Amino acid sequence: MQMNSPPSVIRIIGIDGCRALACLGVFIVNYLNKVDFNSSDYFLDFGEISGRFGIVTLIVLSGFGLSIPFWRALAQEQRWPSTTNFWIRRFLRIAPLYYVCLIALIVHNEVWKESQGWTDIFLHFSFLYNYSNQFYYSLNPVFWVLAFFMHFYLILPILFWLGKGGTKNAMAVIITVLLLSYLVHSYLSSQADIGASGTLNPVLTKSFFAYLPHFLTGTLAGWLFLVCDRKGLFADSRFFRWFAFWLIMVLIVGGLGTRIAELMELPYAVYHFPMTPILVALLIISAALGSASTFLESAPVRYFAILSYGVFIFHYPVINLSLRLLPKLDVNPHQHLFLTAVFALLVTSGIAAITYALVEKPARLISRKYFS
Repeated sequence: MQMNSPPSVIRIIGIDGCRALACLGVFIVNYLNKVDFNSSDYFLDFGEISGRFGIVTLIVLSGFGLSIPFWRALAQEQRWPSTTNFWIRRFLRIAPLYYVCLIALIVHNEVWKESQGWTDIFLHFSFLYNYSNQFYYSLNPVFWVLAFFMHFYLILPILFWLGKGGTKNAMAVIITVLLLSYLVHSYLSSQADIGASGTLNPVLTKSFFAYLPHFLTGTLAGWLFLVCDRKGLFADSRFFRWFAFWLIMVLIVGGLGTRIAELMELPYAVYHFPMTPILVALLIISAALGSASTFLESAPVRYFAILSYGVFIFHYPVINLSLRLLPKLDVNPHQHLFLTAVFALLVTSGIAAITYALVEKPARLISRKYFS
């Protein structure tokens, strides 16, 4: 781990690689869904594996990385992070590129001409669309994750402030909120009715409280990682760290791919809580301790990680575009699944590279210069 530099430029090894894998997983599951490929016919449902691993990893990883400065401050290893700067930095990380994609979709689809179009636009600009059944998935189905992230960011400094008396206090607050959020989600889900579309109300069944336990699992993982790192656990056993990482990966793949995780899922829980978030948290800790660093820290993986947010934001519209464009070039996407996937991924990565240079990188520089 590279922890000797100032807090604003700390980078933990392996984390970029985990983010890259998660983003690729989200791309795969959304691509398979768009081309109507049923991976459940196979022994391992790799569509299910990719999607659930991707989303859970992104959420747990966010809680993990953002909690590190607070845990270090509680251990008096650095000064207490500024809450205002934290919120501004997270906004600058998420919002600029999100707004670029959002405006492009609004203009392309002429959303303002639709019934309640201006309401849709307002809710998306304010990150409140996940509180409306009508607009939950309206413009870009992957946007729902970003709304939850923005809400997670609002409460994380508050939780640590409530537990500012010490590490044990902070852990007690986080565990209490984790349990309460699960209970609130369970109650909301129990009250949800199946609508006219035949699906459950997403505002209730996929509320903020549904995913907060996953985020807080990552937060607790941040504490555990620092404990292991301070004590130098497994530092002299490269083989053990390598073995642990791939063993956990096998357990995740096996659990998600064979439905074992569903059997261990709590009632009303989403994304196989608690089994999958705990395994993903252990995988992230293992990676941060140096496991599989040759792969996770390789140049291609790290470069894809740099583009991962742009890939996440743009991949769904690009997949839709690819499915409309390729038939005009005498390529049947359903007969050339791999070729279509590669084409969509390359186009998405190209857009992500351009927007990283023009939008993300400048926003990050501003964030680090003025709000570190």
